Amino acid sequence: MCGLVGFIGIGDKLILRQMTDMLTHRGPDDYGYYFNNESKVYLGHRRLVILDKDYGAQPMWDNEGKFCVVFNGEIYNHKILRQELERLGHKFKSSHSDTEVLVYGWKEWGDEILNKIDGMFSFGIYDKINCLLFLARDRFGEKPLFYSEKNNSFIFGSEIKPILHHPIHTNTSFSDLSLKKYFAHGFFPSPHTPFNGIKKLPPGHLLKINIKTFSTNIKCYWKFQLHNQFNQNINEGEWVEELEHLIHESVLSRLESDVPLGIFLSGGIDSSSILACASSKLDASKISTFSIGFLEKTYDETIYSKKISSLFGTNHKNRYCDFSTAKELTPKLLSTLDEPIGDPSILPTYMLSKLAKESVTVTLSGDGGDELFAGYDPFRVLKYAKLYNQMIPMRLHQGIKNFLSLIPSSDRNMSVDFVIRQGLKGLKNKESLWNPLWLSPLDTQDISYLFNEPVDQEELFSEVISTWNENKKLNMIDQTLLFYTRFYLPESILTKTDRSSMLHGLEVRSPLLSKGIADFVQTMPYNLKIRNGTTKWILKQAMKKYLPQEIINRKKKGFGMPLSNWLRNFSAPKATINNLNNSYLEKRWKDHQTKKIDSRNALWCWLTLSQAYKR
Repeated sequence: MCGLVGFIGIGDKLILRQMTDMLTHRGPDDYGYYFNNESKVYLGHRRLVILDKDYGAQPMWDNEGKFCVVFNGEIYNHKILRQELERLGHKFKSSHSDTEVLVYGWKEWGDEILNKIDGMFSFGIYDKINCLLFLARDRFGEKPLFYSEKNNSFIFGSEIKPILHHPIHTNTSFSDLSLKKYFAHGFFPSPHTPFNGIKKLPPGHLLKINIKTFSTNIKCYWKFQLHNQFNQNINEGEWVEELEHLIHESVLSRLESDVPLGIFLSGGIDSSSILACASSKLDASKISTFSIGFLEKTYDETIYSKKISSLFGTNHKNRYCDFSTAKELTPKLLSTLDEPIGDPSILPTYMLSKLAKESVTVTLSGDGGDELFAGYDPFRVLKYAKLYNQMIPMRLHQGIKNFLSLIPSSDRNMSVDFVIRQGLKGLKNKESLWNPLWLSPLDTQDISYLFNEPVDQEELFSEVISTWNENKKLNMIDQTLLFYTRFYLPESILTKTDRSSMLHGLEVRSPLLSKGIADFVQTMPYNLKIRNGTTKWILKQAMKKYLPQEIINRKKKGFGMPLSNWLRNFSAPKATINNLNNSYLEKRWKDHQTKKIDSRNALWCWLTLSQAYKR
């Protein structure tokens, strides 16, 4: 894993070095630069050494000096692509650098290389022959890429803060619309970022810049799309067998590393499946597994992670996240984030990454399982939600909400009152808004209060609504699957994993997000993902011969923490965000502390934003 930056136009090599140094945490092992004052092209790279220590330095050129790459990520099928390129006559300097495959892959195939790669990545290629800068981001957005166009200059990077350091962004301001979307979603949907003039390249997109004219062209080369209506009659056993094969294949391809490797292990079916497949290739006693626990029992999963590690005989390490640790680490962690995220589990993920980095440099995780295989609770309640909407009139619905507001909130993980309150937020709205409203930190009326102006709900959730309208023929389960795979997975889950791990110089790989599994799931009938209220049905069938029934049938817990209770003992943010009605937020903080309302998610969003950009 690495960090990359670059710009065309205004700037010099000193600015480039300063911007590159701001990514040292992403690549602590090495650095490199390319600058050409005549063509005004500047590229910087920080490297975390995973493969080919001696020949993987960047920026990396082809043997004729025509194409140069800066790359963040891993190409898991690089050996196969290397063999194909060698047959086509390309000469490699390195023995097994995946970066060099990008150089010659671009030289041979151009844009089409993106359809051949199985990996997580963001990269930039400088094509001297065609005066072109080419940028691309992986299919699900495991690796970040931001950019900015202004004053005949183009800037890009793995994080926002180096871009803000560039001279053209000395007076960059917050974007009101982006901040509204942040409090509506709990994340910034692509291409939005907190700032005017800085954008996030969406997952599965490429961007080309003509270096002479500064003209840009953005194109979607891949998106998760369900087209399963043609495969309803395929034998179930064949589906299960193929998924089992694909998971094994994906895990084994992600075990390659020149440095120590381990596995995040929660004890749920996703991470346990990864371990089961890895142990078929490696001696399990030499596999390091890691988990984070909580003293509050309803949040703690360590009993399951310990059972699975004991079953396979791994070298297991566990650490607990308690209140005092959380209070100490939260300001430090949040102040390092340049793209605030409303998911509080970034804190235990940060601790988990720190624990893993003490022993290894690479870990595997189960990210993607809930999104691809319909693992979240909303998948199970969709039919009941539809029935509620049909039978309950608006006045009674509002009465139910008012009644629930009088009941003290519980601090237990996924307590009944919390689940019902969240569920009611989406109901009696358009079906296209159910999913985002169920996850929303603040409802539309509260966002209006927060910004002291009317807010258009259609504008807040425009990206989600657009995806829904493009796929009207799909049933509710598949529409919900699209929401989680296109929005929640890349913008929340994978963002959380990338930021928390890279702050420790740790690479995290997600086998369930392989190209093969993604292509397979897109053609899979929805009734293989959820059946008779059982989520992840096909995954459970595929892994039942490897895992005990206790793990297969476990109810999903989620990687939550006792945020509601802990926030009552935190101090309200002192930093002022000019765009927000800070007094409104202060009142919500006080009401939360006195248990008048449960505002855990909204307050965490505020805390994260204020810490990241405190002035």
